[in-house]
Amino acid sequence: MYQTERFYFEYIMLGLPKKHFSYLIRFKLKKKPTPTVYTSKSHFVSKFLGLARFCCITSECPDGVLTETLKRHALAFEAKKCVLLYTGQFEKFIGRNRDVLENFYLIKKAEDN
Repeated sequence: MYQTERFYFEYIMLGLPKKHFSYLIRFKLKKKPTPTVYTSKSHFVSKFLGLARFCCITSECPDGVLTETLKRHALAFEAKKCVLLYTGQFEKFIGRNRDVLENFYLIKKAEDN
């Protein structure tokens, strides 16, 4: 099952949970693919250990820009099923743009994963 998940799924995270290092370690121990994390600051240790790929954005980023960025990311991995994990700081953004994003992503809350 894990190998299937590696080949057919792409994980994208909006924001990081408060205990992000332990969250990313558990993510890796479950043998899930390395996620791409959109967050306001890069976490050097997590990046250095290869736990995630980081893209810097702010939570105040206009909806259109962030939506277009996420659509382009999904189109780049169109052969895979994309899973969008989000944290509390992006909950309002997901609520406003759920209709558009559901065309490209399976949307889940990060804490539920």
